[in-house]
Amino acid sequence: TKLLITVDCGITAVEEIARAQSLGLDVVVTDHHAIRLDGELPACPIVHPAVCGYPCAELCGTGVAFKLAQALEAPTAGEDLELVALATVADLMPLRGENRRLVREGLAGLANTSKPGLKALFEVSSTDPSGLDAHALGFRLAPRLNAAGRLSRADAALELLLCPEEHRAKEIASELDALNAERRAVEERITWEAEAQAAQMGARSAYVLAAEGWHPGVIGIVASRVAERYHRPAVLIALDGDGPAHGSGRSIPGFDLLAALHTAAEHLDRYGGHRAAAGLTIARERVPALAAAVDEHAASTLTEELLTPVERVDALASAAELGLALAEELALLEPHGVGNPRPSLLIPGARFEAPCAMGDGRHVRFTAVSGGARARAVAFGCGGRVPGNEGEALDATFALERNEWRGVVEPRLILRHAKPCDAAEIEVLAELEPYLEAVIAEVDTPLEDPVESGESRVVLDRRGDSPLVVLRDAIAAGVAVLAVCADVPRRLEGLTSRVGGFALISHRELERQRELAARFTHLVVLDPPSSAGRAAAIRSGAGYTHLAWGDAELRFARQMHELEYGLRTSLGALYRGVRALGRVAGEELEQLLRGEGRHGRPPGVAGRLVRVLVELQLVSLDRDLPALNIDRKSVV
Repeated sequence: TKLLITVDCGITAVEEIARAQSLGLDVVVTDHHAIRLDGELPACPIVHPAVCGYPCAELCGTGVAFKLAQALEAPTAGEDLELVALATVADLMPLRGENRRLVREGLAGLANTSKPGLKALFEVSSTDPSGLDAHALGFRLAPRLNAAGRLSRADAALELLLCPEEHRAKEIASELDALNAERRAVEERITWEAEAQAAQMGARSAYVLAAEGWHPGVIGIVASRVAERYHRPAVLIALDGDGPAHGSGRSIPGFDLLAALHTAAEHLDRYGGHRAAAGLTIARERVPALAAAVDEHAASTLTEELLTPVERVDALASAAELGLALAEELALLEPHGVGNPRPSLLIPGARFEAPCAMGDGRHVRFTAVSGGARARAVAFGCGGRVPGNEGEALDATFALERNEWRGVVEPRLILRHAKPCDAAEIEVLAELEPYLEAVIAEVDTPLEDPVESGESRVVLDRRGDSPLVVLRDAIAAGVAVLAVCADVPRRLEGLTSRVGGFALISHRELERQRELAARFTHLVVLDPPSSAGRAAAIRSGAGYTHLAWGDAELRFARQMHELEYGLRTSLGALYRGVRALGRVAGEELEQLLRGEGRHGRPPGVAGRLVRVLVELQLVSLDRDLPALNIDRKSVV
């Protein structure tokens, strides 16, 4: 052998490469990993995107080898672009810039591949080449190829990719599929043991976990699980008797895991990797010292902000908007993956109904309900259960995809995260005065034609959208928001558990006291106004008015309108009550005016009833009766 070309390794192997050169070998290093801490590089030609200043510094090891093949004008380089796409996704490289182009073009090649090994891999993993995307590469094809190296010998995967015979390719693919099933079982066992160990350790800034019987080829996957669950950097170490132990670590956003290993280098035999992932070799007796050093470094580096998981939200949406048209539009942003994740859509105040476990109880399908609309959704890896309690309102983020199954195409929501809705306070305006005071205020309010003010708000018509989405959208702007509704007590009951951080007022009170809206930039009108005066009030002033009602809110407003203006039945009941009692005051009067029902009669409606009875001279109203010693408690 006269020439040694490294692939995906070698950038830190300064001494080994010097030894090879002393034996008469020429060496070319192709790699993409971080260089040594001391900055020393092998004394040979190096093909490395970061070291060489290549515009796409985030190429994977296969991508770097592909570039070398292109530079050497290898005749088959173009045919292997599909393998570059597969490797880029499997190695969790950011799908930005050239990486995104390589994966997009590689996916097109994979859909029409002539390689028997890849065709067999599609078949054994139940993957439709015509609907191939980056998710299928990362979760169907790559795990089966990687299972060979994790549990057995990596050359089985290599043989599959090079195999020219369909029959042999199917045999190897079946072998890899069985290995992948075994890998999942081993991974599940190690995950249970690692999480039990982490729980026993209690709170840590970083977790370094070690045990006998852990397979070195699987601990990297489990480290990812632990880091995701606890939102802490995690290093798992597979002990092997008295021999050297092998470890694999995964980080969280904002924490440099490789830098943490640099600080603990004195305890390690070998190590290398990236900010997000690293591998190491260590003597068994040094594991406690490594754990202490990594935890100390993490404690001094990780801030409270970095330790708080954050879910990015790209847009607010209601279930009614999440149809096939939007799914197909979002598909234009593919391929999705690290660095270019699927758009995250927040459905505020969603409720999950009709959960049904699937996939041997590991996943669940359910219905997401929001804004009067329903959408089909799934959650993966959740143990067959949806988050939250039955009927609980949740802020939930989803990815939306175009799902095709057995010839049926439909939109499908994939649950990412869900949490109980923010219980921030809702400020109620002009509704806290005593009930009888509000009734008398309604009686004394003169009936006037609506008056338009000099200033008029910009009206944004968002009718048909979910009112919760419009409200949350306005709140997200970070300025004062006032929601206007037909009836505050009834609306408050439904909103309190789902959204907060705004003020609430009724159309009636806003019409009476327009000045209350002056400090609010955004007015979100949840229910339509029932009169010209109330319509004028929601447009009065400076700022924005969002019309946010839909069919359900229109029906509710119609019911409230009938309650407020359909007075005949209520008038009869009130008059009979007054006649039966003769003289009514204080709490007795309030009870009579409120009427029956959970919420009772709104004070505006009660005041209108009293006004009509007084104008008809069927009752008389005494606002101050000193003999009864009641402060402003009117008597009818």
